[in-house]
Amino acid sequence: MAGVLHYGAVDLDPEHLVVWVLLAGEPDALPEWLFPTAAQLRDPGGHGLPADLPALVAVVRGALARHGWPAADAVRVGFDSAERVARAGGFAYFR
Repeated sequence: MAGVLHYGAVDLDPEHLVVWVLLAGEPDALPEWLFPTAAQLRDPGGHGLPADLPALVAVVRGALARHGWPAADAVRVGFDSAERVARAGGFAYFR
């Protein structure tokens, strides 16, 4: 993992939180703007994705739950390549 960031109109509603996990490594090994489906999280390798995605989603949601975030188990957790994001100008990539 190379970094984590978040955004969303959480002052309007906590359900708008989006957490991005930026992964190190070859950008081509990961689709752009990946929000894994339930099927992809059950079998990431079978979908050509890194095996640790389910654990990373669980870490993010677990940390939010421990701090009392409402509906932490439903928070959207996305993944992308740290290198791809850096080449695209950093946070501007997510606009």
